[in-house]
Amino acid sequence: MTSRRSKRAVKIRAPRLYKRHRADPGQSPGTLVYDREPRVDKVSIRVMDYGPEACAVRTTNDVEDTFRLRDSETVSWIDVEGLHDTELLNRFGSHFGLHPLVLEDILNTHQRPKIEEYDEYLYLVVRMLAPGTNGGELHSEQVSIILAPRFVITFQEIPGDVFDPVRKRIDLGKGRVRRMGTDYLVYALIDSIVDNYFLVLEKVAERIEHVELSITAGSQPDDLAHVHQLRRELVYMRRNVWPLRDVVSALQRSETEMVSDDVR
Repeated sequence: MTSRRSKRAVKIRAPRLYKRHRADPGQSPGTLVYDREPRVDKVSIRVMDYGPEACAVRTTNDVEDTFRLRDSETVSWIDVEGLHDTELLNRFGSHFGLHPLVLEDILNTHQRPKIEEYDEYLYLVVRMLAPGTNGGELHSEQVSIILAPRFVITFQEIPGDVFDPVRKRIDLGKGRVRRMGTDYLVYALIDSIVDNYFLVLEKVAERIEHVELSITAGSQPDDLAHVHQLRRELVYMRRNVWPLRDVVSALQRSETEMVSDDVR
């Protein structure tokens, strides 16, 4: 399959809160390298295959179990948790026709939010944010999304996400999702990520209020450090959240047939 890299890619700078990981210089473009400790023991693949009348859900560790879904008449959501198995990712790419540079971007989990158009699918990168525990700094995870006419593939590095409301609607047949196509599923996933941004903002606002009360009552030695940390996190959030407007705008403007007029 011949594919092209989109000239419409929308990107932001990578956050400074988290360490970059790069492949060794001199390697060929598209070389798959996962240069971190595995975040999970085994790659887990959760499949939701559905239509207006039924939904089948299963979990597997065998990528070949998903191959028939490429040309299925139903809508298939293939959710991959774990990125350390580069051979498995290669098999995904070979069967589903993914460009080697897309596979490389999936493994490089500090990608900027963007959208790229290919002949047979769209590739999107978005950032999923979560508040830190016990007032700790924000957690960020890259979600890579492949949107094709019959299937959606999402790639995540670790278990746990914000998509359970979408899964529940699909499983129970609530809302429009079971009657719509893969483009509506991607819309629902992005919507869940955006909804979670508001939760993260609420947690940050609580921390800001706590620091304000501390300063008002009499400055504590660590107040200044907390102010600087909050400032860094707010800048980081802006760099991750703001570009999603451009990604969505690009989806609306795109002439690709993979996004219907209703979903636009």
